Amino acid sequence: MQLSSLALTLHSDKAIDRSSVSSFGPYFQGALMELVDSEYVDLLHSTAVNPYSQHVRLGGAKGSETPRSGASLHWTINTLDEDAAAHLHAPFLVDAVTQVQLNTPGLTLAVKEVSTPTVLPESHLTNIFYSSTPPNRFRIEFVTPTAFRSQGQYVFWPDPRLVVQSLALKHSALASGDEPDEDLIDEFGRAVHMTSYHLASHPFALAGN
Repeated sequence: MQLSSLALTLHSDKAIDRSSVSSFGPYFQGALMELVDSEYVDLLHSTAVNPYSQHVRLGGAKGSETPRSGASLHWTINTLDEDAAAHLHAPFLVDAVTQVQLNTPGLTLAVKEVSTPTVLPESHLTNIFYSSTPPNRFRIEFVTPTAFRSQGQYVFWPDPRLVVQSLALKHSALASGDEPDEDLIDEFGRAVHMTSYHLASHPFALAGN
């Protein structure tokens, strides 16, 4: 397991409404899959837990709802192992893709900047875990609309157990291949308490709905 993050800055000559950006995720997902080797895309379709995540945010002043012409979009592609990083980051680091086409919203985005990937090997992650005094308080920020699949439906409340379960599923799929310990996840769910929160909701598209 190796955590890696690639950040891109994209530029659009068309006005982009900040409130619409949360619906762009599936379109960027499709654009990314078009840039990746087809054999690896087929492999991802057969994988129970995706070894990557991606999200996009509009640049500019936070909280502005004004349509912006020539807006910058910040696209982040995170990967959880070396194979995923090699395939999903390659179009921008090796092939030097210069634009990203979003057909449904009708946007052509120029790639203006590509960061050097931030890499965190598993050994480094382990050292952080064992060498630091563990804090008993955490602040978690969800930067895009987030929902958890639970009992056949999507839950958009940040339930601590569902947060831990999501992380455990990804870790187990990549590190051990075994199913995570449900009893341990339940114990985490009972032990973690939310002490304050700021909650907002926003519609987002999922499989065309």
